[in-house]
Amino acid sequence: MYLSKSIYVRVWNCPKNAWINKYHPEAVPQDANRLARFRTGDEVGDLARRNLLAYCKLDTLAMVKVWEELKKTAGYASHTLREA
Repeated sequence: MYLSKSIYVRVWNCPKNAWINKYHPEAVPQDANRLARFRTGDEVGDLARRNLLAYCKLDTLAMVKVWEELKKTAGYASHTLREA
């Protein structure tokens, strides 16, 4: 199973939204703004991989695990990540 950042965040923000996107994607409207946000997110992800992980290619699940460990060590107990 492929776990993208978007899917991970969607599950934590709203499990019902994640379910409908997985099992009934045709019910989700695909307008120009939504598609533009996806493209922007892809560009940001590519930039982050190039600039922050120049010598290391991590899959999304590994990136989530790294972030969880960083939160523990840096004392980010109350921070929450959200997508726009």
